[in-house]
This record gives sequence, structure tokens and C-alpha cells, in this order.
Amino acid sequence: MRAAGAAFAFLKATEGGDFVDPRFAENWRGTGRAGLLRGAYHFFTFCRPGRDQAANFVAYVPRDPSALPPVIDLEMGGNCAARPAPDRLKAELDDFLRVVEPHCGKPRSST
Repeated sequence: MRAAGAAFAFLKATEGGDFVDPRFAENWRGTGRAGLLRGAYHFFTFCRPGRDQAANFVAYVPRDPSALPPVIDLEMGGNCAARPAPDRLKAELDDFLRVVEPHCGKPRSST
């Protein structure tokens, strides 16, 4: 990737409350060895509470002050059929971020 001109990579780490990308640790090490800036992302589901999903994320994503801020992948397609009300979804996302932000040492972006 570095030879192709990439400067950074976001790697899928987790999904929901119990899925971990089986190659996440390998990819994390590999991007570090390649000298790429790296960050992890979490696929957020509507089927599990935000705090459960955050516990999954912090269990597998190492604390790394040089890492890019974590990213939440929030998609309607391929997600749980249940659709929470916007205020409920915001509350679950806030619960997720309350755990993940201190772990990663990166405050949320306002954009």
C-alpha cells in the first residue's frame, strides 16, 4: 500500500457486540510495519446496545497515541432490521463514544 502511494489506512476492527475481523491484528501490525498512519473502525449495528459494542471495540483495538481517531461505520443496508428512533440511536452512539474516546485518547469530531 505504501509503495502505491497510500499514507494511511482505516481497518475494520469490530462489528456489533461480538464480531472481530479475524485479520484485524495482522493488518494492524502490517500497516504499522509499513509506516502507514492507521486507524480502526467499528460497524455499528442497531441490534446491540452501544456500550456492548464499545466493549467489543476496546477489547481488540490497542491503545496507540499515534493512531488516527476511531471511526463508526453506520449503514442502513446490511444492518439489523430494527430501526431505532433518531434520539435512541444518538443515545446509543453517545454510549459507544463515552467508552471508546477515553480508550483511544481522541475526542469526537464535530464534523
